[in-house]
Amino acid sequence: MLNERNIKNFIVLTPLLGVILTSFILTKLFISEVKSQYKTEVQQLLIDEEIKVKEIVKNRIDNIISLLEKDYNQQIEAEKEDVKNIVDIAYNIIKNTYNKNKDKSKDLILSEINNQLRDLRFYENLSGYYFIFSDEGTTVLHPPLPHLEGINYKDYKDYKAKNTINKFINFLDKNDYGYITWEWYKPQETTIKQKIGYLKKFKPLNIFVGSAKYNEDVEEHVKNKLQELLNTITYDKNNYIFAYDKLGNTISHIKKELIGKNRFNLSVEGRLLIQEIINTAFNTKGSYISYLATINPLTKQPSEKISYIKLFKKTNWAIGTGMYNSIMLNNIKKKQLLMKENLDYTISKVIEYSFLITIFSMIIMTLISRKVGNIINIYKNDLKEINNTLEIKVKNRTKELENSKNKLKEMALRDPLTNLYNRRYFEHTIEKLISLAIRRKEKLCLLMLDIDKFKNINDTYGHDIGDEVLKKLADNLLELLRNSDVITRIGGEEFAIVFPNTPIEAGYQTADKIRKVIENLKIEVKKDILINFTVSIGITLFDENKDKDVHSLLKRADIALYEAKDSGRNKVVIFNEKK
Repeated sequence: MLNERNIKNFIVLTPLLGVILTSFILTKLFISEVKSQYKTEVQQLLIDEEIKVKEIVKNRIDNIISLLEKDYNQQIEAEKEDVKNIVDIAYNIIKNTYNKNKDKSKDLILSEINNQLRDLRFYENLSGYYFIFSDEGTTVLHPPLPHLEGINYKDYKDYKAKNTINKFINFLDKNDYGYITWEWYKPQETTIKQKIGYLKKFKPLNIFVGSAKYNEDVEEHVKNKLQELLNTITYDKNNYIFAYDKLGNTISHIKKELIGKNRFNLSVEGRLLIQEIINTAFNTKGSYISYLATINPLTKQPSEKISYIKLFKKTNWAIGTGMYNSIMLNNIKKKQLLMKENLDYTISKVIEYSFLITIFSMIIMTLISRKVGNIINIYKNDLKEINNTLEIKVKNRTKELENSKNKLKEMALRDPLTNLYNRRYFEHTIEKLISLAIRRKEKLCLLMLDIDKFKNINDTYGHDIGDEVLKKLADNLLELLRNSDVITRIGGEEFAIVFPNTPIEAGYQTADKIRKVIENLKIEVKKDILINFTVSIGITLFDENKDKDVHSLLKRADIALYEAKDSGRNKVVIFNEKK
């Protein structure tokens, strides 16, 4: 009986110890695997967060550069329009004076005109004045140099004056009015400077009137306007735009007292930081730098920062913005804390389940101790159940992690506002589509679509309505186009659409259909107030012989788009090589 009891105890205790040991080992292995996965995810989190920060600051600068480009061009046109309007005023004065004094001699009429125009000064610095010449080149009115009045510039000894009057006369032989550039002496200076002016004939008296601005004054005025715009742009309490000219003068900064001050020789921990920012802008097409910033608006203390720097070529400004490492680390800590909580929860559940399974096995072993013959089979079944449970959990956890990873990848390729694919996805995908088109010898069309006068919508109704316009456009594009078509928002109000296996005629028909649908859209701004908008579209066809890379294809589509804009907007234009 003793031997039998020992055998029974051995048969009972051995499987029992085996269950406990197996449960312990499997639990330890599983916990070790989960911790290893956690460390991998934390490392990837650091990489992803830095990539995200870099993308955010780069997009901000790219958008600001685009905004400044548009505003610069608008300001230049406004300066020219200002000169034209000033000359039109003088023309109307001349016309009215002539009509009232037709019965008088030409000399008396010109004298009356001179009396009305001589003392008029305009533009912000009151440097503007009117000049009048006869069609033969004789000076009728020249307020800064009245001693030249009555002198024919063709006979004047100054060759600059001769060249200028000949240029005026030749221009007005072909035009009754228009813009013209020339060089002239700037008051209070000895050097000759470039001017942009506007001339207009008054045929009844055989004269022409004009006025002008010095180009450097125009540029300086436009720079001041752009600087004002730049210093109104903010993101949040911690992030701001900074800008410097080539000499290190501060154009924009969160500390307004620094604006206008020269910081070229600013040294931070031995680094000539402003010089480094300027060199980065002038020697690259845009680049990141990491450094110790002189101030963090939140802490009022120096703080490590990563910034993106890019040159605005129109004014030679180095423009940048960045994000403080402390913000990035805080975001990482929050996400890491959540991941740690999930890890602890998973481990506690594994231990809990392991403990319950072990207790259950012990009870089973005790209850069936009298049935020695069935102990081995019961043990095998229990062990199999344990293994299956653990395997399912491992598979489920692996699947969850894979789904999370795929979701993060998808989010990185989507535009958060419209949920369309973004520029990164576009650049990655169009290369593949082009390769596929070449291999299959299929046609491929590229459309560039831009919302007409989108800035007016934002300025008039607010950016929330502008966002609604972008989303409405995106929804309609998704509804109108095929699943095989690639629709992307590549920046601001500009969209790129790729039509695989599509000839140019079919691409044009689809593009015009899009244009008509958008033209008829209505968006409710307020109750009973609806707005609509239009789009301009440029379209081109991939040419294997001409398109050695994607950039040439994009350039042709852009040219077609701007032709659609320049020819009146709300149009679809196919790229024409002959133009």
